[in-house]
Amino acid sequence: MCKVLHIQRSAYYKWLKRPIPAQEQENQELAEIIIEYHQKYGGILGKRRMCMFINRNYHKNYNIKRIHRIMNQLDIHSEIR
Repeated sequence: MCKVLHIQRSAYYKWLKRPIPAQEQENQELAEIIIEYHQKYGGILGKRRMCMFINRNYHKNYNIKRIHRIMNQLDIHSEIR
C-alpha cells in the first residue's frame, strides 16, 4: 500500500499511532448525532433543518457548512417526501 501511495512506511505508522485531534473527535461525535437524526426522521432532514435541530437540541452553534461536509462524508442526503 505504501508503494502505491508513494509514502514511507515509517510515516504511515507514525500517522496511524498519532493522538486524535480534538476537532476530529468532535466531528466523530457530530457524525453520530447526524446519523441518529437521519434515522429518527426517516431521512427527510436536509442540511438546514439538520443544523437547526442539532443546534437547538444540543445547545451548540455548529456552522451549516460543517454539518453539510460531514453529511457528505457519510453520504447522507435528504429525501423528497
